[in-house]
Amino acid sequence: MERGFYFVRNGKLNNPLSTHKGMPQVSSLSPILFNLYLHDIGNCFENGVIILMFADDLMIFSSNISLNVAAASIQEFLTSFSIYLHNKGLNISPSKSQCMVFLK
Repeated sequence: MERGFYFVRNGKLNNPLSTHKGMPQVSSLSPILFNLYLHDIGNCFENGVIILMFADDLMIFSSNISLNVAAASIQEFLTSFSIYLHNKGLNISPSKSQCMVFLK
């Protein structure tokens, strides 16, 4: 909490900016706290969506013969998950997220 970080811009070190939440990227506590913080994530599950967690990363997927049904299941989950995260003071980072579709 209240960590400061610096940016170098045009070769010059800027004044520190502070952050009020989050862990340093290399912190060994980050995955542990992530799992403790999201222990009740099962409340967001919709039928047909499976979630895998490793360290502080998530992967959600749905398998269905209909692409539209699978996509709708994932969208319902993401809507619930966004609300869940918002209530915990967190959010999904679109720049760190990817969507992939696999078809036969």
